[in-house]
Amino acid sequence: PYNFFVSPESIESIGKGTTIRSGARIVGQCRIGENNDIYGTVIDSIVGNNTIIKGEVRDSVIGDETKIHHNDAIVESSVLMPFVTYERNEENEWERKVYPVIVHAARIPKSVVWGGTDINDGVNLRKNSLIGPFVHLGNGSETKAAYVRGGSETNKIELPHRSYAGNFLGYVIHIDA
Repeated sequence: PYNFFVSPESIESIGKGTTIRSGARIVGQCRIGENNDIYGTVIDSIVGNNTIIKGEVRDSVIGDETKIHHNDAIVESSVLMPFVTYERNEENEWERKVYPVIVHAARIPKSVVWGGTDINDGVNLRKNSLIGPFVHLGNGSETKAAYVRGGSETNKIELPHRSYAGNFLGYVIHIDA
């Protein structure tokens, strides 16, 4: 037997191929894209395509490919968006590359997170943080009113485990010698 809840006002706004797992809740006015896996709670939010949602998402916008991997994750009044680039392949054709946001057991209230960013267990992004693209937040890290921007997939900024960045501006500078 299945045990999930979908608000009547959201039923027609769930995209094709989306799976709502046992225990999931979709509450209020939500728009859910295609091919998602919903395990947790989504309240009054917009969710893109090809996402995994565990934990709770409230009053937020969750972009394509975002992975919220832990039941203890809380995303509230925030925006999580992939970072997208276009690169030429071996046939000299443009190829789209998507860098998703990866969230574990973290708390993200009133912040913006760009793709290529992974947020580990116990991270607390306090309000007004702008993180990414290409940032690694170690276990137990905390930010407050921080702007942290990495350089590329191979040149990320890393906040080590149990670190704090408050009223902080950090970004990668690349100097060619």
